[in-house]
Amino acid sequence: MISKRRGDTLIEVLFAFAILSLVISTAFSGSMSAYKSSLVAQNQTQANFVAQYQAEALKTYRAALLWDDSQYPSFLPSVCSSYENNGNCKSYKPFCMFLNTGEKNYWQIQTDLQECDNSKALLAPELGSNAKLRITLAKVNNDINQINATITVSWIPRNTTVRQSVVNNVLLTNP
Repeated sequence: MISKRRGDTLIEVLFAFAILSLVISTAFSGSMSAYKSSLVAQNQTQANFVAQYQAEALKTYRAALLWDDSQYPSFLPSVCSSYENNGNCKSYKPFCMFLNTGEKNYWQIQTDLQECDNSKALLAPELGSNAKLRITLAKVNNDINQINATITVSWIPRNTTVRQSVVNNVLLTNP
């Protein structure tokens, strides 16, 4: 008696493995792409958090001190790099701020940019050791009562060499 059942040929099995391999590699590639996108989004969120934290710190620091018209801006004297003839600040050094905890909690202005880069690890270690944090000031239309603070957080994500950044602007005004 001859059996009518046929087995799978070698060609059919190879085609089945090829199709299965294609499906699995496509699914793996898609999941890796989604994972990389989530890391980018996580870094972006962390950088936004650091920039917002610095903006709030600057506003809090500004609100706690008087605005003195004779030394623009007097609430940030350590960041003035050159003065005009009338004593107003002409240009500013980049800086960062962080909370100094001890007997009293207070905001500390740091003009040593290397220290700024070291302190960001306390806020967002996920951004890596190459993250940079900067606050720069500029007068608004030469108005002594308005300063634009630009907070920039930049980093180089893993597996890439392209620096990314988040920028947050805060307008500080004389009350």
